[in-house]
Amino acid sequence: MLGTRVVEFAQPRMINVKKCLHSVIQSKLFSLSHVVEKRKRLNDTKGREEFDLRAKRLQRPEGPGWSTGDQLQRKKAREIQQLGRAGHWQEALEVFSTVQEPDLILHVAVIDACAKSWRLRTAQQLFSAMPRKTTPAYTTLIALLGRMRRAGEAQELFEEMGRQQVSPDAATFSALMIAYGSAHDTEAAVKVLDAMAAAGFPLGAVEFGCAMRACGKAGDADRSVQLLARMEQEKVEPNLAHLTSAIVSCARGKDSARGRAAFDEIRRRGPRPGQEG
Repeated sequence: MLGTRVVEFAQPRMINVKKCLHSVIQSKLFSLSHVVEKRKRLNDTKGREEFDLRAKRLQRPEGPGWSTGDQLQRKKAREIQQLGRAGHWQEALEVFSTVQEPDLILHVAVIDACAKSWRLRTAQQLFSAMPRKTTPAYTTLIALLGRMRRAGEAQELFEEMGRQQVSPDAATFSALMIAYGSAHDTEAAVKVLDAMAAAGFPLGAVEFGCAMRACGKAGDADRSVQLLARMEQEKVEPNLAHLTSAIVSCARGKDSARGRAAFDEIRRRGPRPGQEG
């Protein structure tokens, strides 16, 4: 009996609460729908602008073999990249040969596949056959020449970019620094770092790391310490990789005092998440 009275007493209030909640929810949904619709219109406009921009970049004159479209080229490029990572450069060439009019991205993909397998001559032949040389293509060859310790040829290719009015990017400068590092030419590596800064590229941990590794390979303790000081001046925090390069350069240069100082700095810092290299 008491339970029935409680229910009868509470029922009108529950109905009022439900009506209130329903009103609040409807109001929130109405506001949310306006926000969603506004964002949708903005996204649609932005999407159309991005699509138009991509379309302009991908516009090419019609020709034999182009009827398959750009989608096939991208599919072939991904296939070539996978083969390149697996070291199957010959299979990558076979896939490349099936496309009647390969675009520039496809050319870069097959050059990179050959570069990953150290096939310099083949990569150079493919590069020469490109209808227009691109920054990624130059960078790929410069990186390969660097790994092969042919810094002089890498420098020549870099200078050719200037003559052909092809602008290097940050990866190009880094590849050239690594090339000089492999040749133990720290002076040239630091000059590339300076040229990169002069060209307006920001110098960060990666760029200083390339120059520091060059010092480590050559045992150039003086330049290694100078680079650390420059990093501090430019507010770039050295990580474990930079300090390790400094230690290696000091060890190879038989500079035990500065080597111990770099080692003490590592111990002082201790392990930090995301600071391993």
